[in-house]
Parts: sequence; C-alpha cells; structure tokens
Amino acid sequence: MQLAPADDQRHLDITIRQKIFASAVMASVLAPAANAQDVGKGANVFKTYRGCHDVRVRATNKTGPVLHGIFGWSAGTAHGFDYSSAMRDAASEGLIWSAATLDKYLRGPRAFVPGAKTAFMGLSDASARKDLIAYLRLVRR
Repeated sequence: MQLAPADDQRHLDITIRQKIFASAVMASVLAPAANAQDVGKGANVFKTYRGCHDVRVRATNKTGPVLHGIFGWSAGTAHGFDYSSAMRDAASEGLIWSAATLDKYLRGPRAFVPGAKTAFMGLSDASARKDLIAYLRLVRR
C-alpha cells in the first residue's frame, strides 16, 4: 500500500512526535540516576571519620557523637555527648539535621557553627558530601 503525500507527512509527524516523547521519557528516567548519590562511596568517605564517630545502633560516643539516626535530630542532642556551648546554642536556635544542614556543616563546620569543638575542617568535595549524607541516611534504618 502506497501512502498519499499528505498521509505520508502525517505518518512522519507522528513518528517524530513518538521519538520526541520517547526521548523525553528516557531523559526523565535517566536524569535522576546521573545525579544519584553513591552510598558505597559515602561509606568509604565515612571511614575517614570513624575514629571520631560511630554509626552503629547502640554505639557509644567517641571524640565525636554517634551519628546513627542523625536525620531529624536537633543539633547538640546526641545522648551522653559533651557538646560545645556553640552547638547547644545552635540547637536552641532550632538547628535540625537534614541533608541540607548536614551539607552546610560538612562543607565548613566552624563557619556553619562558629565555636563548635571539632578538629574536622570540612569536606570541600560536594560529591563526596552528598555520598556521605546518603550513607548517613541509610544507616539510620
């Protein structure tokens, strides 16, 4: 069967629209994967800090507080840890740990909470911070 020129153009238009739609669907499916955090890489980043912190259930504080379940906590409230007055003040001012606040803290803790007692100078690599945050989110479960 041979298509008339008008039918041929309509068929071409439909085919192009289908390809555009399929491309848009694929882009929306693949884009999150390209921006996804890598929990495994976050676990490796955390290894650097495990001398000061622990993420296990029922762990004890070290030179830094236990970080298991940190999401949603008020800053400066890990049970049994002796926080600086600056961190306790941040808590009383409403600092709650979330992905956004952890990212800011991890980038520069002393700038984010001036007076906080920490030897940690910050993690400048944004990708490593996001991976670490993804790992901390995972270990809360």
